[in-house]
Amino acid sequence: MTDGVPVLLCPACDLPHAAVRLPEGGVALCRRCGQMLYRARRGTLPWSAGFLLGALLLFPVANLLPFVALEFGPSEAPRHLLSSAWALWRHGESWLALLLFLLVFLVPLARILAGLWVLLPLLTGRMAPGAGAVFREAEVLRPWAMTEVYLLALVVAWAKLRDLATVDFGPGALAFALVILLLLAAETVLEPMEVWERIAPQTRIDPKRPPAPGALLACGHCR
Repeated sequence: MTDGVPVLLCPACDLPHAAVRLPEGGVALCRRCGQMLYRARRGTLPWSAGFLLGALLLFPVANLLPFVALEFGPSEAPRHLLSSAWALWRHGESWLALLLFLLVFLVPLARILAGLWVLLPLLTGRMAPGAGAVFREAEVLRPWAMTEVYLLALVVAWAKLRDLATVDFGPGALAFALVILLLLAAETVLEPMEVWERIAPQTRIDPKRPPAPGALLACGHCR
């Protein structure tokens, strides 16, 4: 149904709302419970895709160049990002090594690739196969990409160990920090409702014949 007024259900209390066009930077809130419905951020797809492309280019740099060197007496800790997971694996901490590999390497990379898979075709007026499912899963993975938590842990470790050992951060650490900033920027500028509207237009209703209470259902991801 393409005619009529686009309608949204509040994800918190299910109250239907007409998705009116807001001024740039405006925020639509539920009339009943105050839940945020959507933001007016138009033209953000190119910015978000650009930030993700930058993160993708820096990702191998962060993993292949020297990351950190920890010198304690005659021994020196591994210098690359993934070597910390490998060191845990060699010392019998297989579950912790697997968790580190997933949350610091695999999940962030999957987020970047999923975002580009969806956004780049939309910028050219096309839609990638399975765009809706991929974008949904990228949103699900977002809380599990704990790159910033890992970086914060390294800073804490540096503060604790700098009096006991020599800790030097390499170019991989700088690239890793830039990847985190680019991912945060891509997430901040993007309005998911703009992506969902391009994948499939929002349901429309006739304002002269509003639906009965409880007649509409809303998807928890795309509304």
